[in-house]
Amino acid sequence: MREADGLQYGATVHAGEGQVTIWDLETNEIAGTVPTAGPGLFVRSHDHSPYAWADALFAQPQMTITVFEKEAPFEIVGVIDDGVMTLHPEFTADGKFAYVSDWNGAMVRVYDAVTLELVAEIEGVITPTGIFSVERRLETLGH
Repeated sequence: MREADGLQYGATVHAGEGQVTIWDLETNEIAGTVPTAGPGLFVRSHDHSPYAWADALFAQPQMTITVFEKEAPFEIVGVIDDGVMTLHPEFTADGKFAYVSDWNGAMVRVYDAVTLELVAEIEGVITPTGIFSVERRLETLGH
C-alpha cells in the first residue's frame, strides 16, 4: 500500500477468508484488517490515491471490489459490485483511474479512482487479467 499517515504499510488479501490484513512494514505488526465480500487475490493502491482496492474473486457472487482508506483506521469508502467475475484492480500510471478486469463479463471497467464512478467499459476482451501500467512497472521496483 505504501506510505500513509507517516508510516509504510503493506496489505495482503486472504485466499481463505474475506479480509485484507494491513501491517506496518517497519515493525511487521498488524495495523488493521478490512472485511471483504470473500477471499481474494489482489489488492492495489497508488501513491496519488487515498484508497486501496481489493478483489474478492473467491466470494459468491464473484463480483465485489472493496475500496478502503490507506490510513488507519482503514475505513471502507465503497464497494463496487459491477460485473460477473471481477478481479485485479489496477491503477493508471497517474493514479486517476482504476481498471477492473471482468473475466466472465469479457470486459474491463474503468473507474474514477477517487469518486469510484464508472467512466468506461471496454468490451469484447476474453478473460482480461491485469491491466498493467508500463510506466509504473519501470518506476516502482518490485511492483
